[in-house]
Amino acid sequence: MATALLPYKHDHPCERFTVVSEPVRCLNKEKERLETFDFCTSSEYIHRHKVELARWGFYYVRQPDVARCHFCKIELANWQHDDVVTQEHLRWSPYCPLMKKRPTDNVPIVENFLDQLADVVSDVTGTTDETSNTGSPLAVSIQPPTIEPIALAEDSVPTYNPKYPIYKLEVERLASFKQWPKSMKQTPAQMADAGFFYTGNGDIVQCFCCGGALSGWLSEDDPWVEHATHYSGCFYVNLMKSVEFIRDCQAKQAMKDNGQETCTQDVEPAAPEAEVGDDKCCKICYARPYDTIFMPCRHVAACGKCAVATTRCPFCNEPYSNIMHIYLP
Repeated sequence: MATALLPYKHDHPCERFTVVSEPVRCLNKEKERLETFDFCTSSEYIHRHKVELARWGFYYVRQPDVARCHFCKIELANWQHDDVVTQEHLRWSPYCPLMKKRPTDNVPIVENFLDQLADVVSDVTGTTDETSNTGSPLAVSIQPPTIEPIALAEDSVPTYNPKYPIYKLEVERLASFKQWPKSMKQTPAQMADAGFFYTGNGDIVQCFCCGGALSGWLSEDDPWVEHATHYSGCFYVNLMKSVEFIRDCQAKQAMKDNGQETCTQDVEPAAPEAEVGDDKCCKICYARPYDTIFMPCRHVAACGKCAVATTRCPFCNEPYSNIMHIYLP
């Protein structure tokens, strides 16, 4: 797959809140969603798959390669020729009410079209692996959105491969926020810490690692919470945050999608950083504890934030092929 949440490769512009005004149409009707794709002339994929896109909730927003779901408001862009609409939709919006077969005001062209979709029950990471009753290729199996690498087979362990390596240094991400709107509650430091760089367009930010984009920020939104909620499979999120944090974010989003009230208490409030002894501190920043293992040398010598910003193990100076978070006593 290679869709993207907003205009970027394999990264999907996840728009929790509408950035551009919707066309004056009854977009709950598949027929009217399909008509919006008549305005798309720049994307071969969208032109060829407009029927399927409309069937699964998408309409065209008159931006190159961008389609938005009417029911969950997610936006996907940079579609690749081998992308499967249902898989990409579930990957980036596992709680979409249409894809979850929940009651909606959708008016389909083919009444029983949802029978084509397997009964998908997404876990908190947004990863699904179901087989349809018809044995069709609609079964969803997305890699690598998993947050429990120790439970995976050896050949399926997620690999650190940032989409935008020029922004893997936090200082570079910070520099991208020079034109960040001053009215925004979220500071450049908070955004950069959560892995985002500024695209220079509105309030759209994008993760250097997974490429996921977010926009429509509200004053109460926390960058880390939104990152974990909408891109729970992001390697950087899973390296920097605990399994419990990601699950809490996903659970809160699920409750919100189901119309249930959630408490306003922050998810996993940040605890004050304890002083780290020299024997357990990161050998790059000397400020945080080391908690990341380099492969294949298996040295544990850096924190997650420093590990993603380097290309060599700080202990043996050898290039690494992957990094993983570990839990130390």
